[in-house]
Amino acid sequence: MHVNVFDFSQLLAQSTERYLEFVHVSSFSVGIYVLDGGATDPQKPHSEDEVYYVASGRAKMTIDSDGDAQSFDVSPGTIIFVPARVHHSFYDITERLALLVFFGPAESSAHGLPRSKLLISAEDGRVPVEAMAHYRRASRALDETKWASSSSSFTSLPSNS
Repeated sequence: MHVNVFDFSQLLAQSTERYLEFVHVSSFSVGIYVLDGGATDPQKPHSEDEVYYVASGRAKMTIDSDGDAQSFDVSPGTIIFVPARVHHSFYDITERLALLVFFGPAESSAHGLPRSKLLISAEDGRVPVEAMAHYRRASRALDETKWASSSSSFTSLPSNS
């Protein structure tokens, strides 16, 4: 079994582009998407399903499925599922957004976002030496983190089926 472990904070610090893909296998891909406060989200609909996890920042998001647009607030901890080919974007970005983005299958659509160099591809199944350092840092950070319980809300949007 091959395992890659990543340090989100380090990946975020290394990213010089809006989107940094760091895992790409045939079944899915994962990246970090960053939008500064006041920025405009330039993305277009993707040909893949995607899930966003808001790691930090505050904004609003609109999802327009067949003319039925819905808007809602996003903040740390928000998880959003967007079906393939559905128009969506972040707007009214009041605090720099850092998002973890999962595409399934692996993201391949040409949506015009500049990309940083792919850090690790699991296609060859090899674990890079730096992955162990990431694992140690992530483990220490997890041990030092105190998880606070908080109320959360769930927004269910209509499916595109």
